[in-house]
Amino acid sequence: MPTAVAVASDGQFFVSDGYCNARVLKYNPQGHVVRVYPQQHEHLSLAIPHGVTLLEHHDLLCIADRENRRVTCVSAELRSPGQYSRSINIQPPGLGRVFAIASVGDLVFAVNGPTTPQIPVQGFTISPFSESVVDTWSPTSVRFHNPHGIAINKNGTELYVVETSPNRIWKFDTSQWVDMNQMAYVPLEPE
Repeated sequence: MPTAVAVASDGQFFVSDGYCNARVLKYNPQGHVVRVYPQQHEHLSLAIPHGVTLLEHHDLLCIADRENRRVTCVSAELRSPGQYSRSINIQPPGLGRVFAIASVGDLVFAVNGPTTPQIPVQGFTISPFSESVVDTWSPTSVRFHNPHGIAINKNGTELYVVETSPNRIWKFDTSQWVDMNQMAYVPLEPE
């Protein structure tokens, strides 16, 4: 059962097939499967891949690996099919079950869902290249309950998070988090 899709500029697309098959499928523009993640020889195990996003300029596919409580990134093989490289894993203790991810520039934005009472439900700004969470964020007026989807506009200025139970959509202005010239994380100075 598909959970998310990411589309490359050349028409290739990736579908996370999380609920029954624990895999991500890569399709060519004609709709034929050309790759399955993971393959047997790869050291990659997915447990409900719930979201996917492309950092196309780096030929990188990032996966919200929900039940493994991580974001893992692998070669998207858009430029060099068959050239699989090691996976990048972002799995700090407080990440929890990652339900959705989106990306812009060199950053991945993720939201977790209810995991344990000790892990707050929140958003994360992730740098796959430093393999770290560089910031956390959440609404200021009310807390997240059940984030289930995330999207960011093309220029990276608006981030949307959708929740189920209660059904609502949050809009965040990322201009305080993201340097629009480089699309890289800018730490906020304390006031």
